[in-house]
Amino acid sequence: MKLYHYTSTLHLDEIIDHGSLWKGDIPLTKSMRIGQEGNGVWLTTCAYAKKDDHGLSNPICDKSEIRFTVDIKDDDPRLFRWSEYARLNKVEKSWYDAINSSGGGLADTWWLFMSPIAVAGLKVAQKFTGQYVDIQLNQFKRSFDVQNTM
Repeated sequence: MKLYHYTSTLHLDEIIDHGSLWKGDIPLTKSMRIGQEGNGVWLTTCAYAKKDDHGLSNPICDKSEIRFTVDIKDDDPRLFRWSEYARLNKVEKSWYDAINSSGGGLADTWWLFMSPIAVAGLKVAQKFTGQYVDIQLNQFKRSFDVQNTM
């Protein structure tokens, strides 16, 4: 199954350093704290994402800038459709609906992978003028070149 993971250039350095896609909060309750209710890699069947799709909107960065393409077997026991995972974990319908609404109504395209996904060998693309263009991670310019300016 072909799936996609979206992130921002601000998060890419950490992904490169870690060597994998490896964390994403799973909001099972409205009162959760970050990291409290588990982590999984969020994926979607959508090959294109706008900044406001899928809950990718963020005041600091555009989480639709970078797209990883992942192939996972449909029967991999670590792969869950978000709707099924939410049902198994007794997510309240009103909370599920709120998450779906904040993600542009695209919850039926969402999947969770409950294990890190190595980025070596994955197809990676960066959005330029609205189009995804393939890039190589080893050629990606680091987000921050820290210099002492004092």
